[in-house]
Amino acid sequence: MRLLCWLAVFAHTLHNASMGSLGAGRQGPTDEEEAATAAEEYSTRKRELLEFVTQADWEYYTSISDESQEASNDAAKVLAAYEKNTWETIFTQYDYEQFEDEELKRRFKMHSILGLPALEAEDFSSFNKIVSDMTSIYGAGKICPFEAQDCDVETEGLTLEPGIEAILAD
Repeated sequence: MRLLCWLAVFAHTLHNASMGSLGAGRQGPTDEEEAATAAEEYSTRKRELLEFVTQADWEYYTSISDESQEASNDAAKVLAAYEKNTWETIFTQYDYEQFEDEELKRRFKMHSILGLPALEAEDFSSFNKIVSDMTSIYGAGKICPFEAQDCDVETEGLTLEPGIEAILAD
């Protein structure tokens, strides 16, 4: 529940930030210095968001439940929305090929293709749900040990980590 509250606060903060100075309303090529400032603001906000998403993912991976899965997926949605918004308001608004600063040019080129956040919200949610379900299956899957192939999987079964992984490592 605590994570869901953080998610709501962070989503509100990101929404307000995206309406600010991150290149909103640009029309075509503009000043390289402006682009550098916008990229730096983007990086700062993205680091904060990635920390938040990592925390949500950590809580999910260490305590797989429907609630932690939902919080992790919601955090991913916030990240995707931020990526899509900044792609539209910054990275598509500058003619980075004309930049003299090679590092800035590289950063803009790297962000010129949007990736997963380009998906429609419903498709992105569906993708995340599939990945989360796969993680849940992976985390909960058990098999009987070779020596006791007719075991009760619930009580005697080996989980992938550390059970099966330790056997395969030997």
